[in-house]
This record gives sequence, C-alpha cells and structure tokens, in this order.
Amino acid sequence: MSAFSCFGHRKHRGRLLGLGALVLVLGLALSARPLARGLYDYLAPYAPLGGEWLVVEGWVPDDGWPEIGTLFETGNYELLITTGGPHDYGQALRAYPTFAESMAASALAHGLPPEKVRAIPAPATRRDRTFQSACSLAAALANDPAASRRLDLVTYGPHGRRSRLLFRRALGPAHQIGVVSLQPAQFNRTDWWRSSAGFRSVTGEAIAWLYAVGTRSPAP
Repeated sequence: MSAFSCFGHRKHRGRLLGLGALVLVLGLALSARPLARGLYDYLAPYAPLGGEWLVVEGWVPDDGWPEIGTLFETGNYELLITTGGPHDYGQALRAYPTFAESMAASALAHGLPPEKVRAIPAPATRRDRTFQSACSLAAALANDPAASRRLDLVTYGPHGRRSRLLFRRALGPAHQIGVVSLQPAQFNRTDWWRSSAGFRSVTGEAIAWLYAVGTRSPAP
C-alpha cells in the first residue's frame, strides 16, 4: 500500500498553493491561444503504457464508447476493470447501483466477453470520490496474487492528470499506471474556452489538480 492511507483518517500534508499562483497560472494560460491549448493537453494526457489491465472510471459518459472497446481490443489487454461508487441520483430506478457496475454492463453490451470484465465498486463518500475508487481498486489488487502491475487508466478530458495522480497515490510505487484521456464530445480541445462546458471543465480541473498537488492529499 502507498504512503497515502486509503482507509481511516487521512491528514493533509503540505499546504495549499496560494490563490495568487492559481490566478497567475490560469491567467497566463487564457491570455494566448497556444497556452490555452497547452493547458488542456497538460491536464488531459494520453500516455498508455500498454499494460495488461485496462481500468475505466465508471463515470465516463456513453460517448466514450466505442473508443474504449477499440482500445481494449487493439491493446490486447487481458482484463477490463471498472471503478466508481454509487450514482449521485436515481438509485431506485437503476439496475446497477454504482458507476463501476454500470460501466461493466456497458462493456458487456458492447460485446466484451464476461470473463474479461470485472467491476470493483467503491463505497459511498461525500468527497475524494476518485481517490476512494482508487483505494477500492488497491484493496482488490492487494488480495489478488495474480494482479497485474501494469495498468492503463481510462478517464475523461482534463480529469486525466488528476486521476492518474490519485490512482498512483492509492496503488503505490509497485504499480505502473498509464493514462488515456478521452476527448469530451461537448467541446473541442483546441478552443475549449469558447464553450461554457469547456471553460468550466478545464478551469475546474486546473483548480482541483493544483489543490491535489499543493496539499499532497486527495482532491474533492
């Protein structure tokens, strides 16, 4: 297990980056198009390792398919793992109560064989949902002697860098983790600031990532 405890009380270490530094970073990024494009690319890395297992965050929207299926097939992965806790709403209407189980069902619906799909649900939490999902994965791998040490994490848009950071913290140095940041359908990566969805997504993730790095603790 990593130095960051997945269970029980977790103390924030380090200190928050100053608000002035945050404003400076975002201001510089938005002052010129090349810098703005670079901000998105930095937050949404595409760097798979070609690991043995493909880990998919369960909250990734449906437009993530069929790219996820294509990636799984062409990457010759042995197993697709889905993560995530309970859905935020509509529990009584859902056949699959967690994001992990919903994404696993989507994988089966898109033709992946059942023996190659595994859901690892996370418990309900009011904060640190990504980190909690990573902790649930870490616990499952710790109890599986055949678990792969090379994983590729599939996430969505500018959430990619933060997701990889938190999964690395939960799983520890024994695991190598690549990342695939799928392109959102709601906005274009080259001019994300022209849409409200893109602006909220990129600036929000920039703040969350800076918070996670500055506190050396999970981000909300």
